[in-house]
Amino acid sequence: MCNYYSNPALTNVIFRSNQASLRGGGMYNETSNPALTNVTFTGNQARDGGGMCNYFSSPILTNVTLSSNEANSIGGGMENLMGGPTLTNVAFIGNKASSAGGGMHNVYGDATLTNVTFSGNRADYGGGMYNSLSRPTLTNVTFSGNLANYSGGGTYNVNDGNSTLVNSILWGDSPDEINSGGVPIITYSDVYTPTGIYSGTGNINADPQFVAPITATAAPTTTGNYRLRTGSPAIDAGNTLSVTAPTDLDGNPRVHGAAVDMGAYEYQAALSLAVTKQASPDPVRAGAQLTYTLRVTNTGDLDLHVVITDTLPDHVTPIGMLTWTATLAAPGGTWSQPIVVTVTRGYSGTLTNRVQVTTVEGVTSEAQVIVNSIGYKVYLPIVLRQ
Repeated sequence: MCNYYSNPALTNVIFRSNQASLRGGGMYNETSNPALTNVTFTGNQARDGGGMCNYFSSPILTNVTLSSNEANSIGGGMENLMGGPTLTNVAFIGNKASSAGGGMHNVYGDATLTNVTFSGNRADYGGGMYNSLSRPTLTNVTFSGNLANYSGGGTYNVNDGNSTLVNSILWGDSPDEINSGGVPIITYSDVYTPTGIYSGTGNINADPQFVAPITATAAPTTTGNYRLRTGSPAIDAGNTLSVTAPTDLDGNPRVHGAAVDMGAYEYQAALSLAVTKQASPDPVRAGAQLTYTLRVTNTGDLDLHVVITDTLPDHVTPIGMLTWTATLAAPGGTWSQPIVVTVTRGYSGTLTNRVQVTTVEGVTSEAQVIVNSIGYKVYLPIVLRQ
């Protein structure tokens, strides 16, 4: 597709296995600003911009995937020349450029990227992204598994081309995350360096614990899962004030937790609990004591602040409603409580005891136990008179 001084809107479209001798194997934009939503570019090829080429153009991409595209020169997934595209929820996966910018190549191109992944891309320079005379802005962007044959596995910056990154992850790219000549501005991000921490407020240097990362030497590849595992140091480690999109790359709510996560995916912690209630003895004789045992266990990934409400049955003493509060650490935090009651003398029937658990975090559960009460039987002698 070629757009010249035009601004089309495309939704739910796939550009597959197209070729161009020069630029834009899937799409070429010149002085055009198309809007693309739910669009895929895969298996396209050109000299520059295997998937897309933007020349004096600033398209808007939302929920777009560029995978397995190839450029014989620069910009395997996308080339931006004198343009500033806006990308939200976009994935560059398994693209290849013979020269520079396996995922994206920018020359005088100040792109804005939010919730974007670069994984499994390959080029001589800038396996993930190449910036020359460009100043792109990246928020919640993940670079991992990208390969540069010479330098800049994650990003390559030259000719005063430097990006600004916040809440991002650069980890597992080869031979380096950032070329030695680049000085991007990076804050609240997880950046691998052989020693120390990359200069910038809030930065860390710790394994982000991706679900299923792929080694960079496998690039170009479309495999790999770059969501965060439970316990990742990137969880709640970003700067929430920098968040501009209400959801992450998966469409899940962002922020989820105390603060925004680093990377394109917001960790979606599992909130769950287990409630059990036991009674002994069963059956119980009227007038005897009955012991209930409550147990609440946090089976999720986040600490829970719980309120336990137990409603005692009729025909026991004491009677009514009992309430407790507790904080259960994740995972496995447990709260238990015995309750001793006395069954009313002479009562024969069932005793139903219910417990309900609510939490500040929104998860709820309940349990009940039913016990049979056996009343006393009085036998009177029979006297026969003659």
